[in-house]
Order: sequence, then C-alpha cells, then structure tokens
Amino acid sequence: MSDCRHGYPSPLSCIDCMEDGTLPPAPKPKRDGWPFTAEHPGPCTGPPCAGIEPGDRIVRMSDGGYRHVGECERRRT
Repeated sequence: MSDCRHGYPSPLSCIDCMEDGTLPPAPKPKRDGWPFTAEHPGPCTGPPCAGIEPGDRIVRMSDGGYRHVGECERRRT
C-alpha cells in the first residue's frame, strides 16, 4: 500500500501530490555526531534559543545546524 493516493510509492515521488501540497512534514533533525564544547559564538538552530556561546555543550544536527545539548536539540523546527 502506498502513501500516495495516485499510486506512487510516496507523495515525494508524485508530481500531483507535490502540487496539491499534501507532502509529509520534513523530518525532525537528529544528532549528526557527538556532543562537544563550543569554541566560537554562533546561532543555535533550536528556536527560540538566543545563541551559542563559547563553553556551551552543543551537537551538530542532520540539517547542518548546531544546537545546545538537551532541550534545544529536541525542538522541532
């Protein structure tokens, strides 16, 4: 059984589903490595966090961003 009502394997492979806007939500980013201590300031992609400061414990995420270990990494964006 397919998720696409037009018979394709998934809505992501169906031009009609893409036009209808019935695509599934983007997957939640996951850890893409081990936690480490930040050496430089920068943005935290786990909104509404104010940002990363040197000394914070952070982890790289599968979406290419960095988030604080804990609550920020569990937030959906």
